[in-house]
Amino acid sequence: MSAEAISKAISDGRIRDAVVRVNDVPKIADPDLADRELDANSRPRIDRASDRSGDKVAPHEVAEYYESRALREATRAQFDVIRLAEKRGELVNAKEMESRLVSVFTQCRTRLLSIPTRARQRDSSLSSMQVDLFDTLIREALEVLAAMEPDEPAE
Repeated sequence: MSAEAISKAISDGRIRDAVVRVNDVPKIADPDLADRELDANSRPRIDRASDRSGDKVAPHEVAEYYESRALREATRAQFDVIRLAEKRGELVNAKEMESRLVSVFTQCRTRLLSIPTRARQRDSSLSSMQVDLFDTLIREALEVLAAMEPDEPAE
C-alpha cells in the first residue's frame, strides 16, 4: 500500500488506534494493528473482492453491485438537481403553495361577494333588484370557477 493511501486512510479515520503523533505528524506505531484497522474499516473494491471465506465473488454479484451503485448514483444526481432547483427558487413546497392559494382565493371570494353591498353603499339609487342581480351574477361566476378542473380552460 502506498504512503499516500495510508495517509488518506489515517485522515479518513480508518486507521486510528495504531497512529501516534510525533511533532504533530501522524506515524504508525503498530503496523499489525494498522493492518487490522484498515481491513475492518475499509470496503474492498468489488472487482477484486472475495467473500469472507476468501473465494472470489461471482460475476453476477459484481454486476448486481454495479447496477445498485449506478442506481444509487442516478438517484443522488436526481436529488441534487432537485435541491439545486429549490435553491434557485425554481421549485416550491406544494403544501405551502396550496395554503397560499387557498388564502388568496378565499380573499377573492370574500371581496367579490362584498361588491353588491359596497355598490349599494356608494350609490343609494341602486334598487334592491339591481343589487340582487349583481349578487346572483357574482355567485354564478364563483360557482363556475369552483367547479372547474385545474386543466380546464376558462369560459
